[in-house]
Amino acid sequence: HRTHRPESEAELREMAHSYGLMLTRGLEVETDLGHVVALGLNGYVGGMHSAEKLRKVADDAGGLLIAVHPFRRLFFHREATEAELGALVEAKAQLPLLQLVDEIEVANGACSDTENLLALKVARRLGKRGTGGSDAHSAHGIGCFVTVFDRRIGSTAEMVAELKAGRFHAG
Repeated sequence: HRTHRPESEAELREMAHSYGLMLTRGLEVETDLGHVVALGLNGYVGGMHSAEKLRKVADDAGGLLIAVHPFRRLFFHREATEAELGALVEAKAQLPLLQLVDEIEVANGACSDTENLLALKVARRLGKRGTGGSDAHSAHGIGCFVTVFDRRIGSTAEMVAELKAGRFHAG
């Protein structure tokens, strides 16, 4: 079957309504500092591969940036001790990408428990709540982690506002 990508916010809303969902447009951008999901942008802008440029674009659009799977493959599927994680938190909290984003994904379906735990500890060290995402590349992975909102949201603007207000948690 043919995959359809909505071209406008109105078409996106119509598609969501027909399925009883709230759909939003988001961009996962591979920046020079790591992967970032940008919400509230209307599309790609030249130069967004620079995390600093992406920050400016998001600010200008009233958008929001989330560092996603920041520690993927750090442990190569091995467990880490609590002491090892503790020693890493301060250093990882200083990463330039984590200084530029609004939030950090702390529950990612394609990361190990240890990588997710480190992301959570770093997010808490930086005063961030942490989001969740399945990062699904197949149907069976959809929804293993989510971001749960305290209030019902019906648009991208409402979602960005709720994220900025901190009314959410990873689930």
